[in-house]
Amino acid sequence: MKTTLKKKYTSFETLPVVLTVNDVMILLRVSRANAYKIMNTDNFPKFTLGKRILVKKSDFQNWLETCSN
Repeated sequence: MKTTLKKKYTSFETLPVVLTVNDVMILLRVSRANAYKIMNTDNFPKFTLGKRILVKKSDFQNWLETCSN
């Protein structure tokens, strides 16, 4: 049986410098498919490394603040 490790973040300071799709999924409490949809929108501050979609923690925080306004 495969087990999934869910990360628990308590603050933005404890986040890694670069976030993955899994991190965004956990932080926004959405499914993996929705995390990919969000990260593939034009206004999301992502960058790619090979096939991986990543976002800098500071860019994610700024994006999140602008979305909530």
